[in-house]
Amino acid sequence: MHAPPRLRRLRRLCTLIFHGALNRYGKQVWLIAWRSWQAVARNRAAIIGKIVPSLFFACVLGAIYSNVGRDQKSIQDKIGALFFFTINQVHWV
Repeated sequence: MHAPPRLRRLRRLCTLIFHGALNRYGKQVWLIAWRSWQAVARNRAAIIGKIVPSLFFACVLGAIYSNVGRDQKSIQDKIGALFFFTINQVHWV
C-alpha cells in the first residue's frame, strides 16, 4: 500500500534536509555564520564600540520616558520612544 502524497512529500523533504542539497547549504550557512562570529568576537574594540553607545542611549531614553502615564498623550509618547529606540538600534548596527 502506498503512502499518501502528503507523507511522500514530507519524506522527500526530510531526505533533502538530512542527506541532500539542503544539508550542504545549511552547513555552508553555519560555517559562514561561525566565521563571522569569530571575526566579531576577536575585535573587542568593535564590541565595546557597539555596546557602550547602545547602553548610553538606552539609559538616556529610559530616563526621559520613565514617568509616562496611561492617557492618550502618554501613548503617543510611548510610540515616540519606540521610534527612538528603533532608530538607535538600527543606527549602531
